[in-house]
Amino acid sequence: MILSRGTWNITFERKIVGFDLVNDIFKEIELPEEVNNYDNWNLGTLEGCLSLLVCCRGNQVNLWIMKEYGVKESWTKMVVIPCFQDPDSNLLSMPLILSEDGQ
Repeated sequence: MILSRGTWNITFERKIVGFDLVNDIFKEIELPEEVNNYDNWNLGTLEGCLSLLVCCRGNQVNLWIMKEYGVKESWTKMVVIPCFQDPDSNLLSMPLILSEDGQ
């Protein structure tokens, strides 16, 4: 009896996908250039805009807001927050409010 073992070649890629109800199609929402597949991020909304809370490798969390829905160039980094927890932890919380001056 011959046994063989295969290897899995799994590519990990995270994407944001939206569904257009009018045209009945899916659309990929592009991430900001600085965000990569290895960053841990949470998707949400803030101030009525699509938002990403991105835990960068090591020492900070970046808050991004898409000011014009579907336009990659409209992603804006609103605030950089020092990471006070284990950077490998999956515990991220979305901010509840962002002041006019970005605080």
